[in-house]
Amino acid sequence: MPTCPNCGSYIPLGDHSCCCGTTIRYDVEDDDEERRYDEAVEYRRRRQRYLERIQNENPYDEDFFNELHHRDVSVMLIKNMNDQLSDLKNRFNASLDHVDVAGYLAIFTLKVQEEYFDATFKASYDMSSAFNRLNLLEELVIPDFTRLYSNEEFKNLIRKTESKTGHKFRFCKVLIIDNTLMVSAYFDNGGAYTIDLDNMSLVV
Repeated sequence: MPTCPNCGSYIPLGDHSCCCGTTIRYDVEDDDEERRYDEAVEYRRRRQRYLERIQNENPYDEDFFNELHHRDVSVMLIKNMNDQLSDLKNRFNASLDHVDVAGYLAIFTLKVQEEYFDATFKASYDMSSAFNRLNLLEELVIPDFTRLYSNEEFKNLIRKTESKTGHKFRFCKVLIIDNTLMVSAYFDNGGAYTIDLDNMSLVV
């Protein structure tokens, strides 16, 4: 927007004199600059209105909760369920993979990506009440140990343990202990060792 060369006041497009009495001369560049400025302001306004509308229509991060919102499900129920799920995701640094619904029961499948393994686990919520708790289904952890099993340090650890104990390694398993995903190694004598993945060692 052009300014008065005398007093510095902003001069609206189309005006040819300033309030201080100075005559203003416009050229094509002034008109172009003014038009670009107005277009930018209008774009920002439209963008803000769009974001506000989207926020009102979809106030939750997860599509599942937005769908419930559009079906006029109790706000208290959605908020309670969403808050508990957010807490669970933060505790395990997990993301929501998908949701299955059977009647009033919602089953959330979450996925975790750690340095040496991936895993999915489940939690359930009974939507018949807004005051129910999200239940962690600890027995339904499904791991993917592709990276761990191909790690040379892990292979050496297993070979040393087999040589020392005389028992063969069978498999690894992920357990949820005190809100932590713990990896255990199982051997053919039924023995199990927790794996300290930071130091790649077995804890008896």
